[in-house]
Amino acid sequence: MYNPKISIITIVYNDKIGLEKTINSVLNQDFKDFEFIVIDGLSTDGSSDLANKYIEHITKYVREKDNGIADAFNKGLKFCNGDWVYFLNAGDFFAENNTLTKIYNSFLSLSKSSIVSGKVKIVDVNQVPLGYNHPNGKVSIDDLLNRNIIAHQATFVKLEVFNKIGNFKPYKIHMDYDFWIRCLRSEIKFELIEEVVACFTRNGVSSFRKNYLIAVKEQLGILLNYSFISKFRYYKVYYSNFLYFSLKSLIRLLIGEKMTNIINQNRLKR
Repeated sequence: MYNPKISIITIVYNDKIGLEKTINSVLNQDFKDFEFIVIDGLSTDGSSDLANKYIEHITKYVREKDNGIADAFNKGLKFCNGDWVYFLNAGDFFAENNTLTKIYNSFLSLSKSSIVSGKVKIVDVNQVPLGYNHPNGKVSIDDLLNRNIIAHQATFVKLEVFNKIGNFKPYKIHMDYDFWIRCLRSEIKFELIEEVVACFTRNGVSSFRKNYLIAVKEQLGILLNYSFISKFRYYKVYYSNFLYFSLKSLIRLLIGEKMTNIINQNRLKR
């Protein structure tokens, strides 16, 4: 059995344009010691036709109904044979054509850690940078207990970690955060690097606002579930965020969405 250095998993659902962007980004890498796994949740927009166009370059293509992002991730993991696993969703793409070469030679091949995580550059649907990265600025692994500082599009995980920790749980938004917290609790070693690994396409701003409190509730619930916070802190932080979200929505209504987005971008750049 061929054991590549990296297993790349791409999941897609009705994002034909984004999928082609991602596929080309993978195939244009000058590092070639990888397998490429594409999981399609029964797209109806022609994504499957597009995948078949590139099928000779795809190691494994699965097209079947799934139960969301976590389920799709877990399906991809079933087919991984690489030393390291990397998730690059449809619509996201590598920062440069030599990204994997740089990351593998400078970090993965040398690291004593089981998780190596860099940064993603945030771009809009036209691939125009919005002026900030995630995480933005210098962070340490202790910051993970306050917010999700790890972008899965910038993170490489040794396959053996999934055998020890288990796969992703069916959260709507924070399935990756739950996984990082389980790794932290099990003393899996992280290495945080400053390299920009990929570009993350930030779209659906209205959808993001709608899901804001869901994300907060999931994050706090994860920390509570693994005894990193108390119930008192859970409710205190949740209702603080509820008030913040309500006030922010009112301000957006009064001064307009465009001005609010400019303020948010300037805040994130700091």
